[in-house]
Amino acid sequence: MIKPVAAALILAVLGGSAHADIQPAPNPDRIYLETGSYHSTFKLKGSERMDVTLEVIPYRARFPHGSKVRVRWGTDGGVPETLIGKLDVKINGFDATLELANYDYLGNPVTLTARQDGNDYIVLLSGGDAAGSYDAKWIFRYSKKRSEYVLRKRILQAGEFPEVHEITDYTYYEGPPWTQR
Repeated sequence: MIKPVAAALILAVLGGSAHADIQPAPNPDRIYLETGSYHSTFKLKGSERMDVTLEVIPYRARFPHGSKVRVRWGTDGGVPETLIGKLDVKINGFDATLELANYDYLGNPVTLTARQDGNDYIVLLSGGDAAGSYDAKWIFRYSKKRSEYVLRKRILQAGEFPEVHEITDYTYYEGPPWTQR
């Protein structure tokens, strides 16, 4: 995990802030995380944008008396120092649903970024350190039938051992196949 002094130095070079209560620089490429709340608007292609709100909380805030629940990502054994308390995504002003179960087991988040790849809107989160490091990717796409942005895929990949990964595909009824484009 990046130490606070190193994070402050990196952010100073990138034009951001090391304090979670101060708004980061407009349209940062990447946000470096510590305990606190973050909100950033990522400008995508053309006039499209993605607003991401993230809250990083101490592990003990969610589990004050300890827990038998094991955080699978972000630590090389033991309990992480921090967890994601909340992760909200808005794409072009519309909510993109991301349930707690899609991120509650990710410990020690370090960086957050977002991008667009064709029709896919992607939120990327990196966390952990060394053998406990990971990269999480949530891929959203607009559903014409549902008139909303929906989570299509979640990919978790170990940082040092990329052959260790989880991929979850989400499907939604979009009507008969011959009506889809």
